[in-house]
Amino acid sequence: MDSGDMQKPLHLFPNPEKDKQRFNIWVCSIGGDIIGLDNDDIYKYRRVCHAHFEEKFCYRYKKLSDIAIPTLNLPGPTSLAKFTLLDERRPLRQMQHDQPRNLPSTSK
Repeated sequence: MDSGDMQKPLHLFPNPEKDKQRFNIWVCSIGGDIIGLDNDDIYKYRRVCHAHFEEKFCYRYKKLSDIAIPTLNLPGPTSLAKFTLLDERRPLRQMQHDQPRNLPSTSK
């Protein structure tokens, strides 16, 4: 995500193996092309600019609290329902394609 400020520190995504739920929330919050990437690649190679975090999540020296979630200057909301569907071995985009479609009921 391009936040346009090269002076702000960049933060690692939460480790998907240690904190899968928060990792998934960060991925869905950021959205865009990151959703189609492998979770390990996101954790190893992607960063989130400090400008995307509310001050209440920030400590001294630009550190983030353990409950920090990027919420500022983001493209748009993403469904919270997706957070519980992720598997650490499959990217979100693949998980979305695997979900059943809304089909009309055949029961009466």
